[in-house]
Amino acid sequence: MTVEAWKSLCDVLTVVLLGFTFLAGAGVLLTGNIINKRQSEQLKTFDFDMTKAKSELVTQQERAAIAEGNIALAEQHAAEANAKAEGFRLDIANANERAGKAQESLALAEQHAAEANTKAEGFRLDIAKANQASSEAQAQVAGATAEAAKANLELERIRTPRSLTNALGLTDSLKTFNGTEYTFIGCFQDQDSINLLIQLDKALADAGWTRGKLPPQNSFGDIQLNISKDFAVPITSRSGVYVGAQTTGTVDELKAIPVHLLPEYIRAAMALKGGLASGITPPEGDLGPLPVDTGNSTSVFILIGKKP
Repeated sequence: MTVEAWKSLCDVLTVVLLGFTFLAGAGVLLTGNIINKRQSEQLKTFDFDMTKAKSELVTQQERAAIAEGNIALAEQHAAEANAKAEGFRLDIANANERAGKAQESLALAEQHAAEANTKAEGFRLDIAKANQASSEAQAQVAGATAEAAKANLELERIRTPRSLTNALGLTDSLKTFNGTEYTFIGCFQDQDSINLLIQLDKALADAGWTRGKLPPQNSFGDIQLNISKDFAVPITSRSGVYVGAQTTGTVDELKAIPVHLLPEYIRAAMALKGGLASGITPPEGDLGPLPVDTGNSTSVFILIGKKP
């Protein structure tokens, strides 16, 4: 190859190389711009991130300061709580001590209460015994009072002369049996019995009854009390008032007859006996059933014995 050819080749190569150099410079410039742009954006991003980081750091520092304040406040509260807890522990200890003393006092009080209950039980037993003794004494007093009252009534009864409580009423009730004969078969020899006999004789006479005489050779007594000129009664030692009658049949036959069909003198005797049972004072009580003996007399027999 000739020198000219090499020169031309070199020139061409030079131009090519310059072109590459230009391209390379252009590439460098272009890539430099791109890199600068990127670096600028990265720098902006870095600055933004740096600012954000600083801001977050400030926030974190503020938070850390608040946290430190909270920690300090919490520590203060914890210290105060510990102080209160210590106070509570002291209070609890004092309370436990007081509770212990209270338990001791309670045990002592229970012991005293048990002793008091024992004493109270003893007192109750003593009171019960005293009440029993008092009740017995009251019963004895009541019994003695009742006995005294009974004795006083008996003494009053003994002292009080017997009499008809309602002679007019007795007379009226016996007028139904007008004409009935009555006979005094005995009288005790004291003024009380004689007075009662005289009252009864008058009541019967006012009722229309007729006083009869004792049959001769009677068995009612030989010694007689002379009540009046024409009125004598045998002396008796019996007690109480007696009213009786006689019947020709037997007592059982008489009991079998209805009352309204009985002989009039028997019904008169029953009426007189019933009237005297409630018509004498002091009362002598129920005079019992009408005693009936076997005999032919239709007279109502009356005996005034001594005060029972």
